[in-house]
Amino acid sequence: MQNVINLIFNTYSRFHSCQRTLKELRNQNILFPRKSAGGYNRHTTHWREITHVHILHMIHNPIYAGVYQFGKRKTQKTLTGYKTTIQKKEDMIACIENHHEGYITIEQYRQNLCHFPPADPTGSFRRETCFERSFHKSVLFSPPVWIVQNPFCYI
Repeated sequence: MQNVINLIFNTYSRFHSCQRTLKELRNQNILFPRKSAGGYNRHTTHWREITHVHILHMIHNPIYAGVYQFGKRKTQKTLTGYKTTIQKKEDMIACIENHHEGYITIEQYRQNLCHFPPADPTGSFRRETCFERSFHKSVLFSPPVWIVQNPFCYI
């Protein structure tokens, strides 16, 4: 299981693209581990085909960099239901870097996050700012505008 996770991060570090990483892993017939959620077989691991969502979740999840976070999301009850907000690092109940040995370093995790465009406040994804589409053309000569405006990527 650890070999598959290391392979995913190593492949992503070469291409800096989830779709290219997915294509490379599928060419090698790599399967993704998943534990059963419950029931009689809850302690068994199932292997299934990897998707780009698995890769995105791994790249965005700080647990793979050895960071423990608790209280990242705060849920408030409203008249229409519930509203969930993401807390800043200093407002979390616990955010401990180097809590455990990670598959990648904190610096590699932050560098991986720099390859994604910032979130749009409206919640929609703006294709014109997608880093993966402009990686081979513009980054070698000049970085995207959002990297110049926000040179430090953080958790």
